[in-house]
Amino acid sequence: MSLAGTHMARVAVAWQLYELTHDPVQLGLLGAAKLLPVLLLSLPGGVLADRFDRRWLLFGATAVLAVGSSLLWWCTTAGTLTPWILYAVVALQSAAGAVGGPARQAMIPNLVPVRDLQPAITLVMLTWDVTGVAGPALGGIALAHAGAAAIHLFDAVSYLVVMGALASLAPHPPQRDATPHEAPLAAMAAGIRWVASQPLIRASMLLDFFATLFGQATVLFPILAAEVLHVDETGLGLLYAAPALGSVLAGLVLSVSPPLVAQGRWLIASVAVYGLATVAFGLSASFLLTLGALAVVGASDTVSTVLRQTLRQRVTPDAMRGRMTGVNMLFFMGGPQLGELESGLGAAWLGAPLAIAAGGAGVLITVAVAVARVPALWHYRDAPAD
Repeated sequence: MSLAGTHMARVAVAWQLYELTHDPVQLGLLGAAKLLPVLLLSLPGGVLADRFDRRWLLFGATAVLAVGSSLLWWCTTAGTLTPWILYAVVALQSAAGAVGGPARQAMIPNLVPVRDLQPAITLVMLTWDVTGVAGPALGGIALAHAGAAAIHLFDAVSYLVVMGALASLAPHPPQRDATPHEAPLAAMAAGIRWVASQPLIRASMLLDFFATLFGQATVLFPILAAEVLHVDETGLGLLYAAPALGSVLAGLVLSVSPPLVAQGRWLIASVAVYGLATVAFGLSASFLLTLGALAVVGASDTVSTVLRQTLRQRVTPDAMRGRMTGVNMLFFMGGPQLGELESGLGAAWLGAPLAIAAGGAGVLITVAVAVARVPALWHYRDAPAD
């Protein structure tokens, strides 16, 4: 419920900002509003996730998310919403995500044995992706028929479901305080040094960062819907849903297939397909072709994400997982948010279609550089269990 509400609100926020400004640069600034809290708080969030109970840390972050959605509901209902209010609430919710994100990801190995880690991560991805299909589609329909205020209210209430689940959760094996005698800055520095000492983890993070920096273009969907594809709010919701539909299909295939071999080559290939599909949907003027290309974008992204997350969780000891995830969030979230800003500026200069296609070409260049500079990633086959 909560993830569906989050995806619905994402459609509403982008559409409201576009209606208020009709400016691609302003849409791109949504990425900047999300990025700054990630830069400031993801590393401290990783330290907190290794020091305190991850359940209650995530509980508090979820409460802040609920407050942000409530503010959007109130301002939309009162007719006082402005671009600056949207930016401020997006930044607040990004801050909550930056603090709670390391705890969320680091909890997974506390809930399942090592042998079940890859299927567990695949199921987590399916949960996100199923709601990623339903949420944007419902968001577009709700935006057209009920309005943005109803979406923000549903999103705020849905966070109560998360808080109730966390209150009843008992991780096993129990988490212990990984940094009992370290000062926060020293614990943070130890996490950064550990990540820097792991070539495969470092390479996978950099590949993810640059691929999403160049390939992230969802912020331009309102422009594509209104000016290129000539579809209404319902069509906009389908644009947001299409990548998630591809992700669901890829996740289902991964969940019933034998474990992938030659994982490094699968990882490189999936990112390359991601770039090619981005070029295709950027140049497409057909709504159906665009939806198909976006589905391929989502499917390829899921394959690479499952492989990257499994690699990192398997080679990282529990005492370091929160800080490793905090470092990763700088890449995982920083790349897309910078990518939204890059897409907005590129659209103002080149127009939305050409800016998206150029970003896809940038992803392909990133893949070529990764293969040339980090051959160990291409040859990676298995991560040893901790």
